[in-house]
Parts: sequence; C-alpha cells; structure tokens
Amino acid sequence: TNNRAKYSVNSQWRCLKVVDTRRSEGWLNGDFFDGGNTPPVWSDTGGNAGGFIRTGDNYWYNAWIAPTAFLGNKEAAYGGTLQFDQREPGATDTCCSVRLSNGSLSLYAHLPLATATWSTVSIPLVASAGWYSSNWGGSLASEADLQSVLGSLTELRLHADYVDGPDVADLDNVILSGPSAVPEPNTIGLVVPGLLGFCWLVKSRRRVREF
Repeated sequence: TNNRAKYSVNSQWRCLKVVDTRRSEGWLNGDFFDGGNTPPVWSDTGGNAGGFIRTGDNYWYNAWIAPTAFLGNKEAAYGGTLQFDQREPGATDTCCSVRLSNGSLSLYAHLPLATATWSTVSIPLVASAGWYSSNWGGSLASEADLQSVLGSLTELRLHADYVDGPDVADLDNVILSGPSAVPEPNTIGLVVPGLLGFCWLVKSRRRVREF
C-alpha cells in the first residue's frame, strides 16, 4: 500500500484503497457546455506535487471533463467540497466556472481565476455558497436542487481556460469529498463507496497524447 494514498476522515476511520497509478483515469478535454473527447497530456513532473495533466486551447469554452469515477450517485458529497489544483501558464483569464449536471438540471459555481502558478480551489457543495441555475448568474439554486444533481450526477466540468489563443491549462489533485472526509496532502487516489465517511480522488498517471 502506498503510504501517500490516504485520507484522514476522522480518528476512527481512513480510506485506504489505492487506484492503480499506471493507468489513465479518464479525464478528457472538451467544451464547458457540451461535447468534446480530447485526451490531455500527462507529465510525470511539475504538478502539485508529482505529475499533472495539461490541455491546449482546443474548444471555445475550454473545459476539463471528469471521468465516471466522479459520476453517479454522489448525494453523500452534499455538504462537502470539490477541490482541485489549477494552473494556467502564460494567460490571464476573465471567467472560470464549474458545472454539475444530472441531465435535466445544471448548476454552476464561479471559481477563482487560474494563475501562472499552482493554486488550490475548494468549492463548498452547499447551494447557499454560490451555486446558480445559469453560468451567467440566474437564480440561486436551492439546497434540494444541489442534492438532486449530486444524487444522479451525469457531468462534472471545470473551465480549463476562457482566453482564446495558444495557451495551455493544467490540472492536478481533483477531490470530491463528503462533509466528514478531510484529505491529506499528496494523496494519490481512491474510491471508497458505501461508507460513513468517503472520498473520491482521481489522478492520471500516464501520458496519453502528445501535442
């Protein structure tokens, strides 16, 4: 067992299942609103820490598309957080958002802008923290709306960048956790369903495409 692959959930319980680090975890690059299946590039070094994935400016609303490990019934994540590390060398964005959808309802939260160095984003999975029915504002989502979307999650997309041009965007350490799960630094990956405390983290570990 890799000792780095742990979550500190509480004093009585820890998630310990380690995802095979030799395979890609299924992250894709696409449009923030619909479509896209471009594989990112895996780099062994330069992440926060270790490796990371990178994509070019391939779509109008360039975005990261989460793999199936983050989808399905994630209602237990309500009240927890969506956390990830982002970096965008050489560009200054003007907007960045996350989108959660269950196929019939999409909810949006605005993110801090990516910078040229790694920064950690932590988004509370509580509607009152700033989840909306439209990416451009709209009405504030209800707690029931967010619970409904998390209970049957079909899409999780993160803005990769918003500036048109030959720039790149980097992603690392994406963690979807419930209110009782507190991640430790340098976690590799795990999926532990059906427990009181839980957490999901997926990191790609293989270069899947060269630009």
